[in-house]
Amino acid sequence: MWVLEILAGVLVMSGSAAWGVSTRLFYSHALFPLGFWLVSDGLEYRLSGLSLLRRWPLWVDMLPLGAFLGLVLDFQMVTVSGILEYVSVGGIAAAISLYLGWGLCLPAIYSSYRVFVLLLGRSRALGMRILTVEAQRRTFPLLGAAGAFFVAASLFVKMYVGTWGPGVIAGFSGLWLFLEYVEHTRGRRGLLKAFLQGDWLPVFAMLIPASVLAVLWENLNLAMDSWTYRNLFWLEPKLLGVPLVAYFGYAFWFILFLSFYEAIRWRGRGTWQESP
Repeated sequence: MWVLEILAGVLVMSGSAAWGVSTRLFYSHALFPLGFWLVSDGLEYRLSGLSLLRRWPLWVDMLPLGAFLGLVLDFQMVTVSGILEYVSVGGIAAAISLYLGWGLCLPAIYSSYRVFVLLLGRSRALGMRILTVEAQRRTFPLLGAAGAFFVAASLFVKMYVGTWGPGVIAGFSGLWLFLEYVEHTRGRRGLLKAFLQGDWLPVFAMLIPASVLAVLWENLNLAMDSWTYRNLFWLEPKLLGVPLVAYFGYAFWFILFLSFYEAIRWRGRGTWQESP
């Protein structure tokens, strides 16, 4: 069964690419994260016997959450910092397909992260405790305040100074720090807390699939010219056809999607607490 799911995912991604390259219609991008999710879900089922696709209440919840976070990220990237332009999104139908794709990104990111948690389970031993529990209790309220300040600062710069590409770093970092604070107040362990406690597995488990997705999706965009990056550093040189800054962007998307989901989920074990 898992083999068929992986095959279906590969076919969906291939079909998305073939349709997109031949027609240059933005709608094809909505299918790409679906294919990536199916491949990841099949691998997770093979490795652990668990499958997000087979737990439909979870992924049904994820779709609107992913679409909403995609809207927030687009506001930062398109409007506030001006680093991203959707060249081929014209009209309501294309915009709906854009946020359908963002919605599918959350289960795709979650499942691919889980695959590498399972594959890299022994790397927990590589971690090193950085802060004591008491120090963390004092630090996280400050991080929450800093996060809110960074988000507000990015908006302030946009309103009174103008569009500034690197401001997206403040916006993304601020959102992440605030989400970490929310997870802390709920008694959950966020990515930063896991790292500070010496569990570096979540970092490695995100960086690998984020890089894979960046190479696949950005090269499809290179063939379709659906969006373009601007007003930012490290657009050249490119690695495997992808601007260096895009690798950092995809890694940050993984962090934000998983942290956002962890901050608001109300059932099940925490994202960062799940063990292989």
